[in-house]
Amino acid sequence: MERLTEDLMNSWTEGGHDVVCYTTPPPSGAHFERSDVVIRALPGRSGHYSAGWRRRVRQTVRPEDHDVILGVSSGAASLAGHAGRTPVVMQAHGTALAEIRTKLAGPTARGLAGVAKNCINLASDLRTYRRYDGLVAIGRGVASDLQSVPRPVRPRDVQVIVNGVPSFIEPGVERAHGDTEHVVFVGRLKREKGVDLLLRAAQARAWRVSVAGDGPEEQGLRALAGQLDLEHRVEFLGSVSRDEVGALMTTADVVVVPSRRREGLPLVALEALVLGRRLVVSEQAAQSIPAGHGLVKTARATAEDLGAAVDEVLSQPVPAPEPAFRIEECAASYIKYFERLRRKQAAR
Repeated sequence: MERLTEDLMNSWTEGGHDVVCYTTPPPSGAHFERSDVVIRALPGRSGHYSAGWRRRVRQTVRPEDHDVILGVSSGAASLAGHAGRTPVVMQAHGTALAEIRTKLAGPTARGLAGVAKNCINLASDLRTYRRYDGLVAIGRGVASDLQSVPRPVRPRDVQVIVNGVPSFIEPGVERAHGDTEHVVFVGRLKREKGVDLLLRAAQARAWRVSVAGDGPEEQGLRALAGQLDLEHRVEFLGSVSRDEVGALMTTADVVVVPSRRREGLPLVALEALVLGRRLVVSEQAAQSIPAGHGLVKTARATAEDLGAAVDEVLSQPVPAPEPAFRIEECAASYIKYFERLRRKQAAR
């Protein structure tokens, strides 16, 4: 979410718009460095929309000073229904209801422990959805989840605006014939992301696998790679910068998104398409990826099916870079939506 928000702010300011960002404090040791966006960090815990932080938002933000208020997830919940003629919009990356369904479908101790919190979030969402003037669903899967909410509490206005990615690196080229196939994963290392499935699929093949990211399952995945005798073919890169991700992807024959759970719209999938990379995604992750773009193969979230899908796309030519998901187009779609909501508010 943070990457998309930063990319949108960059694009909006480059387009001549004034942007004010109300946020939580930065992580320890970090600081905000922006000259083109007014950053106002309100007291609270970094990255956490606590009840106290939301009260401070309500006390601090003057809606009449802004043309529109966009809340990332529930960031602007305390302003929804209280901003007069200024539209308040929620950017929805998923729903608490979908989270609950996913955790109950493939229960783990960690997942079940989080269901109670998801239920609390669901109750809060159902109370506030109709207070928003509009909701942006970042993919069709999220929009479908929102529209499945019972009618009395269903959002009044849902607009699908597919995520975009910046032109941070030039598209890659096809590998030289005869080189070992290079399969890349980028993301958090936790069970829901399905990296273990990718490793098990690699065991029966000669792929070279790069895993970029960190998370609670890193040590377990390293141990699994050892058990599968993959130490010399799997590289764990840890946390990497955006430029490093782009450079890594240009060397990839296939980018894999093997998630066990529904994803809002993985930016890594869009980056792969923009860079002209073959892409294999699980059925759960594929639900929000727009059809008809690039070379995308969908597979069930099992090692066997993922392996077969990668084998299939490797037999096909490298696709052309896909320009449809540039951040500039995404940012412009937000502006058009904001303008429509403002006209709607003015007509009341």
